[in-house]
Amino acid sequence: MAKGALAPHVTAWVLVALVVAVILYDTWAATSVAGAPTISGFFRAVSAQYPILSFALGVLVGHLLWPGVTQGV
Repeated sequence: MAKGALAPHVTAWVLVALVVAVILYDTWAATSVAGAPTISGFFRAVSAQYPILSFALGVLVGHLLWPGVTQGV
């Protein structure tokens, strides 16, 4: 196996673990009686205080998902 061949697999596993952790936390927070804020509740509260956050995230996601010219794909 090449020296850098393991890196993409590690990145994929880290991303999968992160997504699973976020889903588990959000499920726990939504069903918990402790009143922990959910991720969407956190973003709602912060964007109410700083409206520019919603705009900045919209620009970022729009920039990443806007269909562009693909070269050689």
